[in-house]
Amino acid sequence: MFFLGLGLIACGGQPAPQPKAPAPTFDSLFSTPVPQAASSRPSKRFTILGNKSLPNEDKLETVFAKKATMAEVGPSPKGVEIALPGVLCTVEPTTKPTSIPRHFLPEDRAPHGLTESEAKKIANTSTYYAVACELNVDVPLRALPEQSEKTATVVAELADGWIHDRHTGRYWSREAWNKSRAASSRYEIRRLIDVIAVKTEKGDWLLETRGMAAFGRPDMAFFPVTDEYVDGIKSTLLTLADLLLASPKLKSGDTMDIGSVAAGFVERTLYRSRAYSDLPTLPASRGLTHQTLVVSGPKVQLGSALGYKTFLRQIMVR
Repeated sequence: MFFLGLGLIACGGQPAPQPKAPAPTFDSLFSTPVPQAASSRPSKRFTILGNKSLPNEDKLETVFAKKATMAEVGPSPKGVEIALPGVLCTVEPTTKPTSIPRHFLPEDRAPHGLTESEAKKIANTSTYYAVACELNVDVPLRALPEQSEKTATVVAELADGWIHDRHTGRYWSREAWNKSRAASSRYEIRRLIDVIAVKTEKGDWLLETRGMAAFGRPDMAFFPVTDEYVDGIKSTLLTLADLLLASPKLKSGDTMDIGSVAAGFVERTLYRSRAYSDLPTLPASRGLTHQTLVVSGPKVQLGSALGYKTFLRQIMVR
């Protein structure tokens, strides 16, 4: 009877609880198909906002020569072409940018890098030139910034204007631009790449690069980032950007080691739909981009703020 009772209890009791399926991790997104960004040639683009028209081709060539820059200037269908060592630039009249900052509250100055008085002056400009520079021979990507920046410098000087870097979204006064280039004229990652920081209502930070598209590379992002890791992750993004300019182009699902820490990359719209629906979207005025890849540890559970914070901590102490 004793054994029979046990059998009845076992038969009539509640079914044994089934173990929960493990939460999906970041690497579960690696094999998810995503539309690949169209392959684009490296091309550095500026808009010059000024008040004077450019002189003729001979005068342009003379100005380059005075700056000890070898340049051949000739006509193009809509403006002029400027051939520099390894780089071909076109300069054409264009329309007034819609993103010109007209007024700033104190907290709004950082996106463009202008004071309120400069913003008012730039809003009253009347002459605009589009500068587009591409590599025209098989030279390293790092040759593109120096020659394209030389062209932007000359055009801004002759137009008596400001420089708008269309890839990073920054607006530069000539004084700030010349000061930055005097410190490092050939290649300066902090001038080429901007790390944009956006804080959500929950207090988390999105850190996302702009400027990688100039080199035909995807931008990168970390989210969610807590206050104590913002500065460190900004520095990490600049280091990664510098490294990836000399590496094969990344795509969604790729992995790499950041120091000794394994990291993966996933297209931002996929990450937003599967992990964090509150991932902010940056407006077009914050710079040109073709694609953004979010960085995370492959084994971080999707949507786990604690897991992601642990991943960030590992990067900081690597």
